[in-house]
Amino acid sequence: MSLFEEYLALGQWLSEDQSLAIYKYLSKTSAAKYVSDSKALRKYSSLESHIANGSIRYTLTSNVLEYQVRKKDEKEWSDCIRTLKLLPFGILNKRRMANFFAQAELDVIQNYPLPGKNEENEHSYTINRYPYYTWSYFADGHGKIVGLFKKLTHNDDPLLARLLAS
Repeated sequence: MSLFEEYLALGQWLSEDQSLAIYKYLSKTSAAKYVSDSKALRKYSSLESHIANGSIRYTLTSNVLEYQVRKKDEKEWSDCIRTLKLLPFGILNKRRMANFFAQAELDVIQNYPLPGKNEENEHSYTINRYPYYTWSYFADGHGKIVGLFKKLTHNDDPLLARLLAS
């Protein structure tokens, strides 16, 4: 079993460092999938994806991308979880959409993990206030310029290297 597969079963028990490493892992390893997903989303305005024990439905309406989730065995979709307002320039949106997809998949992994040895508590859907792709996440309340500097100087951690190697 790879380290990534182990993380898929941890869910709410993932540490902050593990979550950030998974986000970066998804961004790097699923880049081609995210490009094709963004093309399909632009063409059809809706797209479904599956990861861990959850499903994601992306919708694109009037240059606003949003996603909803559900557990695999449920029929009802949640309310909108996150939104991303796309820019009028298509080139910039490709990377932004890929980051959005990676964050959405991480959110689902944290909330709907694969069955494992850890007990899964019933809880509401939880997400980070600031997604990992924003400067605000790295700023810790000290302003976006500080967040930009910290994001640019943040080193890839050993967890990401272990994920990529497994």
